[in-house]
Amino acid sequence: NFAGSPILANFQSATFYPLNLLYLALPQIDAWTILTIIQTPLAALFMYLYLKLILQNKQASLLGAISFGFSGFMVAWSQENAVVGHSLLWLPMILYATEKNFIKSTWKTFILLVFTIFSCIVAGHHQFSFQVLLLTFAYSIYRSLENKKINKKFLATIIGGYLLAATISLVQLIPTFQAFSQSPRSSTSSASVVEGYLVPVTHFILALTPDVFGNPGSYNYVGRGFYQEQVFYAGIIPLLFAVFAVKSWKQSSLIKFFTAATIITYLATIRWPVANWIFSLPLISTFTPSRLLTITSSAVSVLAAFGFKEYLENSSEQNRKLLLRIFKTMFLIIAAFLALLFGLQKNIFPNNQSIIDYVIRPDLAFDKTFLLVSIKNSVLPILMLLGTAVLIYLRNRIPKSTYLIVSMVIIGQFYFLNKYLVLGDRKFLYPEHFVLSDVQTNQGVADRFLTFGSPILGNVALDKHVYSPDGIDPIFPSRYGQLIYAAKNDGKYSANIPRIESNLSEYSENNNIRDNNMRQRLISLLGVTRVYNYQKNYSSKNFDSIFPLSQYQPLWNKDDWQAYQNKLTLPRTFLASEYIVETDQQKIIDGIFNPNIDLRKTIFLEEKPENFDSSVSSSSSSAAISDYKPQLVEIKTSSSVPQLLFLSDNMYPGWKAFIDGTPTKIYRANFTFRAVVVPVGEHTVVYRFQP
Repeated sequence: NFAGSPILANFQSATFYPLNLLYLALPQIDAWTILTIIQTPLAALFMYLYLKLILQNKQASLLGAISFGFSGFMVAWSQENAVVGHSLLWLPMILYATEKNFIKSTWKTFILLVFTIFSCIVAGHHQFSFQVLLLTFAYSIYRSLENKKINKKFLATIIGGYLLAATISLVQLIPTFQAFSQSPRSSTSSASVVEGYLVPVTHFILALTPDVFGNPGSYNYVGRGFYQEQVFYAGIIPLLFAVFAVKSWKQSSLIKFFTAATIITYLATIRWPVANWIFSLPLISTFTPSRLLTITSSAVSVLAAFGFKEYLENSSEQNRKLLLRIFKTMFLIIAAFLALLFGLQKNIFPNNQSIIDYVIRPDLAFDKTFLLVSIKNSVLPILMLLGTAVLIYLRNRIPKSTYLIVSMVIIGQFYFLNKYLVLGDRKFLYPEHFVLSDVQTNQGVADRFLTFGSPILGNVALDKHVYSPDGIDPIFPSRYGQLIYAAKNDGKYSANIPRIESNLSEYSENNNIRDNNMRQRLISLLGVTRVYNYQKNYSSKNFDSIFPLSQYQPLWNKDDWQAYQNKLTLPRTFLASEYIVETDQQKIIDGIFNPNIDLRKTIFLEEKPENFDSSVSSSSSSAAISDYKPQLVEIKTSSSVPQLLFLSDNMYPGWKAFIDGTPTKIYRANFTFRAVVVPVGEHTVVYRFQP
């Protein structure tokens, strides 16, 4: 997909992640299912080990472990993107390894530290890994300075562990940095990220009642943006004890550290000038601000364990009263927020709508139905909070009250998990479909296909081993994305393009297929031989007006799908005798979309080719792909004069070309593709990916 994009270099492929060895032993769906399922229990186990080590209290450790392992972020992201949870779950294990080295450094504890850091780095999500490593390294520095005197041996061990793990990780990091530098992520504006993902100041309400704006699992989410990007619920009962723990910050340096981590990371995600500035900085601007809340909720889980331990070991009247005051405050905050939503629904803030939108930011279509959803979804957190308050108040009369509190935490977190959890039959994951079967049966060696009306996106094509110019991914060649975007932007070049996708077949733009000659030329240049259309998504049933017969030959109709042959498509690879040298990117794009230029005969290059004379034309020439693999393309050519061999695969660092085994230079052709000069006669041209 993306007309060729590096996979190993893409961080989320997690090729070197140790747990991904499961893919070598099991079918893909089974390995993927196991890796999805184990995220939450593994995260809870790792947090339990860490908390047990520093607290020496099983009940408190269990409460903190359940809070972390089944927190909002861990649950939501385990369903959205498997690599995120695996990047996060190593946080407590790195802390555990750090503490082990702090107590007594041995080769075993050092190897454990290196392994956990390495696993976090290669787990598959650079932002979450970066956040985890930043927190854990700060933790190590903090521990080394704890006694106001640097623990040099411990600090040297920690720095050595991070450096060694990073060095081993270079096998992933080097190609990743290269891919990142070639992708839109390295150049796009941070304004949309800041606007879309810095959260309103009242966002803390989601730490109390996570579904106050609904839940995608119930199809009633009305919050702005994506649910999984903003939910940082660690459990309302753990939050109660986390706040309670802060009172003991003078007695525990670790409480100070995790309190600071909670406050700093939360302030970095809300809408105010400092956060705006932070996320406009180079590299940081590529991060999503709200994802820092994973550290916030993780720190809350640790503080919850500290607070619960204090409650278990010190049942003084003073502590009991403080906990009840915290309960009252949390209850009043929920009630006040629901009252604010009620006022919003009644439209009693008509002159201050922009302020309310800025502070609360539910969907502006917030009506009575959604208000009832907000109230209903706040009932369980309130009941859990009330039940905990009763157990705290009657602690001396109920011997097993602490076990009941832990049980309520478990029930609450599992209720939250069950609402968001997706279960299904394996046959519905990348199911068989007659459109894809048609592609597999009738396409050439590397011909591409497109679908309109209801697009089958490029990533699906990967599973079926067929080829699509479309793709959705955080890393792909920016040059390719700029060319695709120009075809839909009146031919105008722009460096600021969508950061995670490049699609020729988009839902909102399918009705103007005929009108957009630029997209027509690009479809043909990319070697798209078959086009499929789903008619239910069109208001017009006159498909000759959408797919002109001059370019598309109807093939068949089935279940509201139509198949067309693209009569004007160019071969995936061909020989051309003419070229135009142009370095201005806008002028190259203008030339590609110029209907007076025959792209079958003329190629746009950015430098003059060596040993090539374009004044001599050939009456007979041929080029055909004989082998096409992820890291190798073999082409057989024949020509009576030197020619330029064009291949509509992306130019990317690491590709090398050979003619009959002899290295030859690759030229960037038609803005983003490849070309080589082929001499007279019959030859075998081989592209090898050898970065």
